[in-house]
Amino acid sequence: MASERKRIGWRWGVAAMVGLPLMYVTSYAPVVRWRSPAPSVVLGKKSSNASQPAFYRPVEWLIDNTPASGPLMLWARVWGVEDEIRVTSSMRRLFR
Repeated sequence: MASERKRIGWRWGVAAMVGLPLMYVTSYAPVVRWRSPAPSVVLGKKSSNASQPAFYRPVEWLIDNTPASGPLMLWARVWGVEDEIRVTSSMRRLFR
């Protein structure tokens, strides 16, 4: 009985260690979508100056500095915020 509890606990621990970070990273695009004000038109492009909470700075770092930006941009496209995320990423790099 005790060994079965350990096996179940171990599985939940692995699921939490994988699932929670994955949910955190994939929640960035929906948050951008929900926090964005109505887009304004600047030079024919959508533009949004909505800043994201500091809570998501690690995800922004992933987008700016790692190959994980590819899958994250695909996920952002699903949510319709790929252009906004690309623009804010470029601005972060520009103003470093």
